[in-house]
Amino acid sequence: NVGRVEITLNPRIPPKFVTTLEKKDQWVDGFLKSIVKDVKHSGNWRCEFCTKRARETEWMDCPWLHFYPPRMVSYVHSVCDTEGPCA
Repeated sequence: NVGRVEITLNPRIPPKFVTTLEKKDQWVDGFLKSIVKDVKHSGNWRCEFCTKRARETEWMDCPWLHFYPPRMVSYVHSVCDTEGPCA
């Protein structure tokens, strides 16, 4: 019954996006959107707070893009309903 996933990422940001923090953020945002389905459909996820099947995921990202090399941690919380008692 896993309801939360912690993903540590060490992204290799393309050179044209490393010039400013804003460009790094833009690239990472697109990268995360590209892996959402892979993470969401990689298991039989259950709600983090009850035993119901998870229907939604909430992502919380902690980026350290100013480090060299850049890194970040994404916490993916699986819940049965983002507006119900388990939200």
